[in-house]
Amino acid sequence: RIHSAINLLKAKNGKRLLISGVSNSVSDDTIFKTYAPKTTDAFCCIDLDRMALDTHGNAVHTAEWAKKHGFKKVIIVTSSYHMPRSLDHLQRTMRGIELIPAQIISRDMQGKSALSIMLNPKIIVEYAKFLVTRVHLDPVAKYMWTCHCIGDHNLCRNQTRCKYRNMKI
Repeated sequence: RIHSAINLLKAKNGKRLLISGVSNSVSDDTIFKTYAPKTTDAFCCIDLDRMALDTHGNAVHTAEWAKKHGFKKVIIVTSSYHMPRSLDHLQRTMRGIELIPAQIISRDMQGKSALSIMLNPKIIVEYAKFLVTRVHLDPVAKYMWTCHCIGDHNLCRNQTRCKYRNMKI
């Protein structure tokens, strides 16, 4: 994915590149030598985010980065199986910014039948995470999730502000 993103930057498809979720154990030099050894002119335009720990964190930090640089369009480069969940998070954090997906088909998925891809444990786990994300980010479900009032709004810890208290489930 990083090679593909750097190639987009080298081809002038963007002004900057954010590599999000970089481990603290990986040095900047390692990133640049591994992924962009002949792209010294691009070093000035590559930003590394070391704060994001998960997909939601990636979305939050990407939104802050895009806002800081005044971007109206952002190309999102990630694996094809992860793109739906990534876009779901990003669309919620980057309102008003056009997101352009650039899906990368991982090596272990290339040349496989549709059935073997669907039965791949990585795909199954990602789909489960996507479903949880959809439920968790829905406003009603999110509120109910955080205040533990699913099914019985009288149990809600935050009854005075629970706007769903009188809602029938």
